[in-house]
Amino acid sequence: VKVVKAITVEQNHKWLFEKIQPVQAAHLDADGSGEVDQQEFVDYFVHKCGIPEDLALAIFNDIDVNHDGDLSIMEYTRWKSKHNKATKLKKFFEEKEKKVSKPKPKPKPVKDTDDSKCQQCETLKKDLNEAKEQITQLNSKYKEMELKFKSTNSKHTNLLQDYKRTSKLLEQEKLQSSSPKSSKPDKASKQKIEALQTENKKLVEESKIKSTEINNVKQKLTTLEKENKTLKEQKKTKQSEYETELKSTKSKLETLEKENKSLKNGKDSKATEYET
Repeated sequence: VKVVKAITVEQNHKWLFEKIQPVQAAHLDADGSGEVDQQEFVDYFVHKCGIPEDLALAIFNDIDVNHDGDLSIMEYTRWKSKHNKATKLKKFFEEKEKKVSKPKPKPKPVKDTDDSKCQQCETLKKDLNEAKEQITQLNSKYKEMELKFKSTNSKHTNLLQDYKRTSKLLEQEKLQSSSPKSSKPDKASKQKIEALQTENKKLVEESKIKSTEINNVKQKLTTLEKENKTLKEQKKTKQSEYETELKSTKSKLETLEKENKSLKNGKDSKATEYET
């Protein structure tokens, strides 16, 4: 019987490894929000991978170390890198067998004496999400300014072309009016020359205005690039702080569990001494 059970577990965890291996974080994060909730995770593994719902839920709980009900891309990637061998997935099938053979034990009460760390993690996570939103908004503004810059630059080019064309026409009219054939320029030629000169002046003024607009847009683009760079650096810093606080909190919880276990062993030892 023991040999048969071992073979079944071997097949199961290898099968599960083959199912999980091709699944990337991008497949789970369909909306690009950077987080995956429990329902999305379970639905994907049940319908896309053919994994039973209770097993998918167990995997989710194993990945969700902070028990906030959401998985980040970083959490999933970190978990997958740790479970890079099929043998590391045996625990899911072994725990399932234990649940069937043994009654469910009562959960151990673990008191977290340092709740401030968890609060700091939540605050850092909130700041990180705000930084992401600000970067998205800045990228949107940057694209708008880029389009505006291209449009203004195109208008400026057209104005320069019009200016050159009218300047050429003006020169031709001046040459015609000063030619020996027509010693005295007629009124129509004078009016045409004056109209061309007026149009030329307008084009020069519009060209100056467009040049100023282009410079303003360039300055705004430079400012947006600087802000975007600053926010990305802040995001990296917040991410690093969040991970550090998370590791510290996890370490404290492990220490508390060890102390709890040690106290329980001491209690059992005292009870044995008392009975003796």
